Amino acid sequence: MRLTLVNWREIPFVRLCLPLLGGILSAAWAPVEMQEAFLLGGLLALASVAILLIGARRLPYARRWVFGLVLNLVLFALGRLLGFLSDERRAQDHFSAQLLETNIVSAQVLQVQPRGERLRLVLSVNGIGRPDGELQAARGRLMAYVPVDAEARQIGVGAALLFRAAVLPVQGPKNPKAFDYRGYLHRKDIHYQCFIQEGEWRFGARPAATTLGRYTDAARQYCIGVLRRHLPTPNEFGVATALVLGYRDETPESLRDAYAATGATHVLAVSGLHVGIVQMVITFLLQFWGGKGREHRLPKMGITLVGVWGFALITGAPSSALRAATMFSFLTVGRALRRPANIYNAIAASAFFLLCLNPRLLFDVGFQLSYLAVIGIVFFHPRIYKLWYIENRLGDKLWQLAALSLAATLTTFPLSLLYFHQFPMYFWLSGLVAVPAAGVILSLGLLLFAVQGIPFLGAAVGKLMWAVIWGMNAVIFFIQQLPGSRISGIWIGAGTALLLYGIIGAIALAVTARKFRWVFAALSLGVLVAAIGFWEQWKAHQRQEIVLYHTRRQTVLDVFDGKQVFTLSAQPVSEEDKRFALLNYRWYCRSRPAGAWLLDESPPVQERWYYRNGLLGFQDLRMAVASGGSALPKAGAVELRTDFLLLRDNPRASIEELVSGWNLAPAGAILIDASNSRGRVRRWMAECETLGLHCYDVEQMGAWVFDLKKNR
Repeated sequence: MRLTLVNWREIPFVRLCLPLLGGILSAAWAPVEMQEAFLLGGLLALASVAILLIGARRLPYARRWVFGLVLNLVLFALGRLLGFLSDERRAQDHFSAQLLETNIVSAQVLQVQPRGERLRLVLSVNGIGRPDGELQAARGRLMAYVPVDAEARQIGVGAALLFRAAVLPVQGPKNPKAFDYRGYLHRKDIHYQCFIQEGEWRFGARPAATTLGRYTDAARQYCIGVLRRHLPTPNEFGVATALVLGYRDETPESLRDAYAATGATHVLAVSGLHVGIVQMVITFLLQFWGGKGREHRLPKMGITLVGVWGFALITGAPSSALRAATMFSFLTVGRALRRPANIYNAIAASAFFLLCLNPRLLFDVGFQLSYLAVIGIVFFHPRIYKLWYIENRLGDKLWQLAALSLAATLTTFPLSLLYFHQFPMYFWLSGLVAVPAAGVILSLGLLLFAVQGIPFLGAAVGKLMWAVIWGMNAVIFFIQQLPGSRISGIWIGAGTALLLYGIIGAIALAVTARKFRWVFAALSLGVLVAAIGFWEQWKAHQRQEIVLYHTRRQTVLDVFDGKQVFTLSAQPVSEEDKRFALLNYRWYCRSRPAGAWLLDESPPVQERWYYRNGLLGFQDLRMAVASGGSALPKAGAVELRTDFLLLRDNPRASIEELVSGWNLAPAGAILIDASNSRGRVRRWMAECETLGLHCYDVEQMGAWVFDLKKNR
């Protein structure tokens, strides 16, 4: 007797999602050209007609595969076409076709985010032109930064702006393995940015129609004001705005780090938990509406949908909230129409719907983690919970919460390691507190918005909400201080992440089918993951590199000798520079810090390298460091040839003087880091071209990485 693992008839949208996902992924890996887009459009029209004809004829069972094949090809082609259409740069009226050195831009504000001394704005461009000419109609999204002043604080969602600025493409990462901010914005269809100087902008004409975004932003700002009045302390206010409204711009960095270290970050991001609580509150209130007939079910369904989607929009419509709102909408409609819904089919249907509207969501980290977490909870939670029966009611509830955290973590940890390179060891412990506390805080927040105008009652609810948040924060900070609360610096590639998901899938099949072959498959994939890990460790032991990082404020050199990394810098490296410039590459190299010195010091001679009087030697390589505060050696004073000459902090000398003073080899190269002024760099670059010298500008070309083994 054959065991059927899945009843495909109950989950049709799972089958429909697979070819759609394949088409979207193929469009990302092999971009669609305009000719192919027209061809795909024509084929989709013809194939749709063919599907209708085939479906109407009711093919014999033996030939139904024809219908399935045509439908899968249609969905694959649809995915590729959606991938093409989602890139707004392909539109003929995109503003990038009219860019000059300086442009006048007319735009409407879509998002406002405080960033220190500047506001970061996401704009929808509607016109662009020369400073001395008329504006031409254009469209597209643009990231803009505006200095914060009294007038800039009045900028809100929906405001019209007119400004002058140089609009430039968003630059990629300047350091190896650093966070790809350009790719992050690209997935949001933002490809250009500009920095607006003070006095170079003004408010434009008020939009003719009030947009939905302005309504939701006004509601969000009102709710933020309510929370600010009742939660005066920054930590409690930051948690409340993040948890209730999805507003994280005023959440302290130390608080974010504590929640990340304990595996409770999902509490600060609006997700299915929050949307589910909102739906439960609405459902509870609707119980007081009498009647159970169709004439009552449909209005209740409408109120529930409006409440769920209103909450999702007020929280900024993050991908996790959109997923949850869409899935709960399918379940709500099915319940109102008395049609039972398979949870896996509802999950797949919500993904299919959202990806058809915005295929770029597929590459959003929040979207991926959100769906993986809910799939893990639905599949693994009941199975993990059944492993341990606890008679005590409180113990049983705590075990349910722990099983919930385990199930969600099981399906998300490979992706978390891939993107964030860390693993919180006490995620199960934080979940026991954070998950129930989040439900209480969200309920109190919704109640506070409703009663905040009532004397005494609003203040009482606000104080209770503050106390609950304070208690949750105290527990999170306590867990963060526990020994080994977080393992950082874990680096895996996409291939290893896929292998880990293969292991999880094999385990799921082993649990469902109860076949040893799936256990063997999981063990085999585990051996392959271990082999990849051993190979990467061996490569780390063989590494011999020098890296000159891109840091605007100072010079930072890393010397990689096996799994040890030694640092030379102009000043002590700040935590910010470590996080944004150095850490990712060190983690990728699986290296550990072995020492750090300033460039005006003389560190002890190491086994294979040394640094003395501005001269770095590593094996048979020699690098001289010339700075603005150091004296230039006289011509002929340095006898041994120098392979590289690093210029930092604006040395006052010509390239010819520097080359002769440090005895640069004919095949050597000039390195210019980002601590030099751009005017001086341009002069040096011109001199190098005249002298026929190779010159590397870190500001323009990114970090310089030299592998001694490859260049011997």
